[in-house]
Amino acid sequence: MRRGRRRNAGGHMDEARLADVLRTVGAIIEQVHGHPVGPAVNFFEAGLTSLKLVQIFDLVCDELGVVLEPSILFTYPTLGSFAAYLSDARSLSIASVTSPRAEQRRGRSAGARREFRRGVRRDGLTR
Repeated sequence: MRRGRRRNAGGHMDEARLADVLRTVGAIIEQVHGHPVGPAVNFFEAGLTSLKLVQIFDLVCDELGVVLEPSILFTYPTLGSFAAYLSDARSLSIASVTSPRAEQRRGRSAGARREFRRGVRRDGLTR
């Protein structure tokens, strides 16, 4: 079994779940980046900047309802590897469990990021 792909009860890889996550994350990347990125292309080689990756990361976490560390994008730097990680039910259940203190830190930093983005948009620096 390849890393990041889980097997369903019958022992078969859950390709449908992986395809669904690939479509979801791919659509978010296309929305932020302006064009699609292939599943084997490194995010930075595709022209994604750190700012765009943070935007993509926030949208993916919101869309899939997971809590992850942003550094995961360096561990899984392609759409295919990131989607395979996300489609793995075991990684989702582990990644989604955080301590209350970590959740508070994450909430403060997420609020700060949202406020920063609002200010940037308001001042006309992007979009």
